[in-house]
Amino acid sequence: MNLRKITGFSLILVFLAILGGGWLFDHTRAEGDDFYESLLRLDDMFRKVKTHYVVDVPAESLVVYAVDGMRGILDPHTNYFEEKEYDNLMIQTKGEFGGLGINIGLTDNVLTVIAPLPIPNSPAMKVGLLSGDRILKINNETTKGMDLDIAVTKLRGPKGSKVTISILREGVPDVFDVELERDIIKINSVPYFGMLDEKAKIGYIKLVSFTQDTDKEMEVAIKALIKKGIASLVLDLRSNPGGLLNQAVRVSEFFLPPDRMIVYTKGRSEKSAAVFKSTRTPLLDPAIPLLVLVNQGSASASEIVSGAIQDHDRGVILGNETFGKGSVQTILPLERNKALKLTTAYYYTPSGRCINKVYNEVGVSRHEKERKLESELEKLRNEGKDTTKVSLPKEAFKTLGVGRTVYASGGISPDIDMQAERYSPLEIELLRKSLLFQFAVSEVAKMKTKGITLQEDKLTVTDNLYDQFIAFCKDKKLDYNTPEQTVFKEMKEALVRTRRNPRDTTHLLTGPNDAEIDQKLSELEKVMAKDKDYAFNRYKSIIQDQLTLSFLSVGIGQDAYYRHALKNDNYIAAAVDILKNRKRYDSILKKDFRKEGI
Repeated sequence: MNLRKITGFSLILVFLAILGGGWLFDHTRAEGDDFYESLLRLDDMFRKVKTHYVVDVPAESLVVYAVDGMRGILDPHTNYFEEKEYDNLMIQTKGEFGGLGINIGLTDNVLTVIAPLPIPNSPAMKVGLLSGDRILKINNETTKGMDLDIAVTKLRGPKGSKVTISILREGVPDVFDVELERDIIKINSVPYFGMLDEKAKIGYIKLVSFTQDTDKEMEVAIKALIKKGIASLVLDLRSNPGGLLNQAVRVSEFFLPPDRMIVYTKGRSEKSAAVFKSTRTPLLDPAIPLLVLVNQGSASASEIVSGAIQDHDRGVILGNETFGKGSVQTILPLERNKALKLTTAYYYTPSGRCINKVYNEVGVSRHEKERKLESELEKLRNEGKDTTKVSLPKEAFKTLGVGRTVYASGGISPDIDMQAERYSPLEIELLRKSLLFQFAVSEVAKMKTKGITLQEDKLTVTDNLYDQFIAFCKDKKLDYNTPEQTVFKEMKEALVRTRRNPRDTTHLLTGPNDAEIDQKLSELEKVMAKDKDYAFNRYKSIIQDQLTLSFLSVGIGQDAYYRHALKNDNYIAAAVDILKNRKRYDSILKKDFRKEGI
C-alpha cells in the first residue's frame, strides 16, 4: 500500500488532528457536529494505521503527505516548513545571496517564471528566460510537488555559483536545459524614465518592482517629467512581479484623488479584512492622460495599481491579462520551530473584482481551460475564421467613475488587448545559450582594445558584423530542432514502431512501399535542414535588433538599452497612438466603451 493513495482531504484533517490534538476536537464541537464527527472518524483511521499497518508509519510522514494533499485542493502558496527548511529560508532572506533575476510562482502546481526582472545583463536576461517558462527541474531534481519557498532556496546561492534548470516553453515541443551563473540582483524600481515623443510631450516611466524605496524613485521620475512639461504619461508595469503592498498604495496615490479606495482584502476571518484608501493629493495632475502597460508577467502590486486606476477611470490599461497573483499569505507558527504558510485573504479592486486567478477549480482548472481555448483559437486561425468571439467567460463589473464595464477572471483584463509577442525557435536558442550577450561582450572588448568608443546614435549591426555573428554561433556549435523537425522525428520513430515485429521486437517487418517512403523522408529531411539554415536570413532584421540591444547594454549602459528597445516596441507604439489622439483616449474612458484589441 502506498501512503500517497490515502486521499488528500483525509490527510489534511489528519494533519490538523495531529497538530491540534484534543484542543482541535474541543474547539470544533461548537462549530458543528458534522465536522466534529468527521474529525473523530479520521482520528480513528489514523490510530488504526498506526496500530495495524504492516510497517510502522512515523506520524511525521503522515504530516508530509498531508501537505501534498492540501496542495491538491488549496492554492499552491500553502506551505509547510520543517525546522531545517524554515531555518534555511530565514538565513537566505537575511543574508546576501546570488539570484537569477526572475520572479517565480506556481501555475497548475508547476513552477513557473512569472517574469524575468528587466535588468540588463542579469542571469535571466542573458539566457532569455521568458514569462510563462515552466521550470521542470533544478539541477536535475524534479520540481513536481516542490514547495515554492523550497524552490526559491534551491535557485539562490553564492554569487558566481551555477544552477541548471530544465525549461518547458509554450510553442517549443522539447524540454531544454539552461545553465545560469548566479549574481547579486540589485534592483532599482525605476531603471528608466524619459520622453517617448518630444513633440507630443509623452512621458514614460518603467517600473519593475515595488520595494522599500519605490515611492521615492517614482516621485523623482514624475517630478522630472513634469518639469519637462509632459502632456501625457505612460506607466510601464509589464513583467513587474509586484512587491510591497504599502508601495502599491503609495504609487496609486500619485495618480488618484484623496479618499479613493485603492484595494481591499477579504477572507474568512474578520482580521483579514482591510481597506486601503488614498490619503494624499496626487502628484500628477488628474487632467493629464495616463496609460498603463501590463502583460502576463504583471503581478501582485502591479495588479493593485492597474486595477485601481482602471476602476476609477483614471487611465487606460493596455496589454495582456495580468498574472492573477492577488492573495495574502500568513505565517502560522507550529510547535518545535515549524511553520505553516497559509493563504488567508484575497485582494479585491475597488469595483469588487478579485485579483487572484483561480488555481484549482472542481474538475478543470482555469489554466487547462485556457489551453483548450488556445487550441480552439489556433484551429480557427488556421482555417482563416473569425476568432474575436471566442473567449473564456468573464464576470462583468462597473467602474466607480463613469460606470464602464470591466471584466474579472483573475488578474486585470486590459481595456485594449495586445497580441502577446512570440519568439522564433532560432531566437529562443540564441537567448537560451546566451550567444547574443557573449558575442556582444567579445566584440565590445575588441573595440576597447582598439580605442573604439561605441556611440548610441551611430551603432549599426552591419551585414559584415552579422555574418561574423553567424560564424560565432557555428563555432559555439549552435544546434536546435525546429517544430517541423521535432514532428518529423516523432513521425520517423512512429514508423519504426509500426514496422517492428510485435512478436520479436528485434526484427522489422518489411513492406512493398518501404523503400519509396524512406527515400521521400530522406529528401524531406534534407529540405528541412536547408530551411533551418535559412533561418538566420529569415529572421535577420529581428536578430540584428537583438544584437543592437546587447551591444548597447554591454557597451554603453541601461539607458541606451531602454531608449532603443522602446523604439521597436509594439505596445509603446500603440500607447503613443492613443495618447496622440485625445478623442480616442477619452472615448475609451466613457461609459459606452466596448473592449477592443489591437
